[in-house]
Amino acid sequence: MKKDTVSRLQNRLPVFLAAVFLMLVLAGCSAGSSVDTTLVLNSDLSGVRQMTVTIDQKVFEQNFNGTVENINALLETQCPPELTWSYSDADGNMRYCVSLEFSSLDDYRAKVAAILGSDPQINISVPDSIWASGISVEESFTSLDLLNWMKDLLVNNQFVDASNAGYIFNAGSTDVTYQDQSYTTGNYINLNQMSYVSLDAIHILTQINEDGSYNRKVVVRIPGASMNQKSEEIQAYLNGVVPAGAKAEWGEDGGLTVFTVSAENLTAQQLAEFDRAVFDTEDVTVNGADVSESYSPFTFANSLSESINLDGYLSDRALPYSYQVKTADSYTAYWSDDGVNGGNAGYDSQDFSGYKVLREGTQSRNNGPVTFSVLVQKAYGVRELKVETERTAFGSGWKRTSSFVLDAVPSEEEQAAILERMQARAGIEEDQETGEDSSEPETDSDETNSGETGSEDVSDPGEETETKEESDHAKVTVSGETDKDGVYSLTVVQKGKAEELSQSSETIFGSADQIFYGVDRGFAKVKRADAFSEKVRFGNLLSNTTDDFKISYTAKMGLFSQMSYCSVDSAQMDGNKLSAVFYGKEIDIDYAGTKLNLWGLLFWILIVVGIVSVVILLVKLQVFGKMFKKAGGAKAAPAAPGTAPAAPGTVPEASGTAPAAPKAAMFCEKCGTPRVAGSRFCEKCGAKFEDAVSQDGQ
Repeated sequence: MKKDTVSRLQNRLPVFLAAVFLMLVLAGCSAGSSVDTTLVLNSDLSGVRQMTVTIDQKVFEQNFNGTVENINALLETQCPPELTWSYSDADGNMRYCVSLEFSSLDDYRAKVAAILGSDPQINISVPDSIWASGISVEESFTSLDLLNWMKDLLVNNQFVDASNAGYIFNAGSTDVTYQDQSYTTGNYINLNQMSYVSLDAIHILTQINEDGSYNRKVVVRIPGASMNQKSEEIQAYLNGVVPAGAKAEWGEDGGLTVFTVSAENLTAQQLAEFDRAVFDTEDVTVNGADVSESYSPFTFANSLSESINLDGYLSDRALPYSYQVKTADSYTAYWSDDGVNGGNAGYDSQDFSGYKVLREGTQSRNNGPVTFSVLVQKAYGVRELKVETERTAFGSGWKRTSSFVLDAVPSEEEQAAILERMQARAGIEEDQETGEDSSEPETDSDETNSGETGSEDVSDPGEETETKEESDHAKVTVSGETDKDGVYSLTVVQKGKAEELSQSSETIFGSADQIFYGVDRGFAKVKRADAFSEKVRFGNLLSNTTDDFKISYTAKMGLFSQMSYCSVDSAQMDGNKLSAVFYGKEIDIDYAGTKLNLWGLLFWILIVVGIVSVVILLVKLQVFGKMFKKAGGAKAAPAAPGTAPAAPGTVPEASGTAPAAPKAAMFCEKCGTPRVAGSRFCEKCGAKFEDAVSQDGQ
């Protein structure tokens, strides 16, 4: 058995040795294939990665299927677009040079990610400052990883047997070249050739002035060890970054050397130029803007956003930094991520009087720029809002007067700005020559009718009414005034129909209001029942109020109004005025009561006057009748023609005939009752008629 076993091993030994030899050849020993890498970097982090694949021609002929022409034809169509390649042969070797060119570090990362199919880790730093110099490169992949596609291409197209795929390429040398210096590293590039001088901290101080300009200080604190290492170089460097018009100062503080560079009254553009010079970098952006329109008209706000690359001051360790802000007494600074919404207001600086520390942290190399975003606000608080609502003459519309009483008096410039902002909300364009507003002409009467002498604008739900074409907007006027007590108020007057007021409120206050009014329709009623409801929200106009803020509200309800119900407990009636106090930031009131109806009162007055007039007329007619009767009974018969009138006081003589009997009266001479023919006494008062006496004497 032992003899047979030895015989079988002897027969298999040549095959085993041949396989081992082939594996060694394909593995890329000195006579096999190898991949040499050179990463060439420029100071702007552009460059090229060159990967040279060298294959021994004899190994190729013995172990590769196909020809070089076949492989090259395949590479023409299958090489990734991020790479370029070329082929050459000399000294019995075949060489494929595969190159990856990039314009920046980001471009390099993007192209490597596209080839690998995943995001790589690539950190490259080539600082050239007094604080740090040299080169540092760290990668999470090798050139063999970048050539996996080529290996798969050869196997999939049967140029190499799949069982030998792992032996196609073998890693060779890897070098990094920068500024004519070449550094050899491993297959995974991990190179660190840096020289450092450390700083203790850097402080960026910004004073924001009321006129919108900036004062800037940059304070650099340097440890004694660094000054001992490069004192002259550090002083020369920092003196060299002072921009024109700025001031520089050297000092000592607790064993640290302190360098301060400052400038005043800078615009945003000048501040950016200052930062570029002091921080020795072009990677700086500064944006300053007036963002007051994002708030109520009573708030003045400015945003400042700076992005600064601190790499020019970074060494081998993270650099502590702080960003501190100082404002005028009436302003407050906030850290703001978006420049509109305020966040942290910071805390008092221990090193710099009057400043607030809004941000502090540490910055390491290659972490990119640091962004500082600040919001500065000056807000006048509303301590009281006075609102008066009333119906305009003849009940055709409404008038609402809203006066915002501020807790302090703005400057003349601020008052003009507040007025302009509120006018802009109301859509009022001021005439530049006359100073008068050019809003739409007023359609409703300015006069008010507290007695409700006009007809109420109330429609019966079951009645079909015809509405007139309405204007698009209510009439709005805006004015500002400081009274004799030194209190500033901004007043907004809205006039129009209820729906027009609602539309203007949505524009001015940011929320549509609601006004509802109803009244008893009995025309002849002297006292009518009525109901009233008003809801108004004032949006961000009340975003900043004092602790004792209140809304003083009044509404004119008509003559001799009496309240039977109100949704606000504090509501009271004073004559025709309904008054209430709100301690929230909106008006919401429902009212029911009664009022005097002047039309009904006038109607009944006219009725009474008419009746009295008729009575008086009738009485007058009866008196005239009496006078007529009395005058008619006393008249004498006219004398016969040709007869001389009798002398006064004489009795006419007989003319030969008996005298005529007295003419019977038609009315009772005492009470004026018509006399019945042939009667001798009045049927009403019993008086005896005179002609009856004459008859009795016959």
